[in-house]
Amino acid sequence: MKYRYYSTQRPIDIGTYPKLPDAPAVNMTFFSERKLVENGTVLAWGVLAYNSPLSPQQINDYELRPARDNPDIKERMSVQAQAVGAWERRNHIPEEKRLTRRNPDTNAYEPLDSIRIEELQRQFEIALEFPTVPKHGRGKTVPQRRER
Repeated sequence: MKYRYYSTQRPIDIGTYPKLPDAPAVNMTFFSERKLVENGTVLAWGVLAYNSPLSPQQINDYELRPARDNPDIKERMSVQAQAVGAWERRNHIPEEKRLTRRNPDTNAYEPLDSIRIEELQRQFEIALEFPTVPKHGRGKTVPQRRER
């Protein structure tokens, strides 16, 4: 099973998860109470595992959350990390406020383990919309009025 989804809103029970017609087998892991998963960033009642990915509609309809290590999510976060990492470097974002780190072996950016999927997505959108952050305070230049 390659694709895992967390049930974050309710315990897993009949009618709380999608059944795929072409792959009806679903591996389930139940928690007796909500448990922290995804490196402590998400509370879940249990885990559903499928051989193929769920559609965005199914994820939304059943209020599931995909796991970061799903192949499709992993690939999307990797692409986003490249843009966000370059944006953080270009804008001199302090280390403690960054969402990515640079892998010394591959020289590529990776999302930090403590970052949620939504946080990286939001920062990716900001990086695309605002390639550079304007400086405030010191170093700010004010246009001078010319004398005639």
